[in-house]
Amino acid sequence: MAGDEEGVNWLDLSGLTSAEGLKLPERVGRLHLSGLSTAEGLKLPEHVKDDIHLWSLDEDEYDQEVHGPVELGGKVHFSNPWSN
Repeated sequence: MAGDEEGVNWLDLSGLTSAEGLKLPERVGRLHLSGLSTAEGLKLPEHVKDDIHLWSLDEDEYDQEVHGPVELGGKVHFSNPWSN
């Protein structure tokens, strides 16, 4: 995980299955939360410069107005774009 005053460039939390109690920085470049089993308790950073990977969630579980981010520079992926 690399970061500076601009925030964290790449944050890989793919091993997490729950967002309960998770505290994320205000700014990240790319965010991997691909192991989450539910969106319950999920509060994303205010600014995500690139993509968010929520591969284990259904699209209808995630709502950007509820979960964030305020600013998203990429896309939210609900399936692994590199899988067969």
